[in-house]
Amino acid sequence: MILGLNSVIFIAGFAGVAAFNVRARLLFRTQDSIIQKYQLYKVRDDLIHLVATEKLSEDDPVFQDLYELVNFLACRIDVLNLKNLLAAMREAEEKGVSPTDQKLGEALAKKDLEVRATASEFFSVMQGILIENSTLLRLMTKYRWIFQATKICVDLVGKIQAKAANSDPWKAYHFYKQYQSAQSHLPMMI
Repeated sequence: MILGLNSVIFIAGFAGVAAFNVRARLLFRTQDSIIQKYQLYKVRDDLIHLVATEKLSEDDPVFQDLYELVNFLACRIDVLNLKNLLAAMREAEEKGVSPTDQKLGEALAKKDLEVRATASEFFSVMQGILIENSTLLRLMTKYRWIFQATKICVDLVGKIQAKAANSDPWKAYHFYKQYQSAQSHLPMMI
């Protein structure tokens, strides 16, 4: 009798803790999503500030490209998660708005420090958002040897490579590398 009662109490307690953890996780995910969107809004506001202080023209391709990309990503993502983020990034790329655009890089090279710093902040924010929304990407960037070993194994088996290349974490890593590359070119120009 006591054993049965203890079992019921244990199961009820376990279910309560599990329900609390699920609810807390959903709450934190929602709050993280809001914080990440506000990071994008801050970059957008910084771009507008550059135009307002006449450090950047509204007609300038740098402003138009970065503003369009930031605005596109911030407005297209209601719930910020890896799947929605990757879909928005793919859609932006299909529309020709990409951080790896050579014209954007060349135009940024001619801009002053504050404009390049804002562009660098955007690339950094995007890398952070990608990492925040993918556990596998966090591991791949923190422990590069895991990624390289996995890639070697995947390259050995062609079928797995085709399937893995279409998975969200691998696509996230692709976009992460794009933003990282775009950002890494900025300090050399400063």
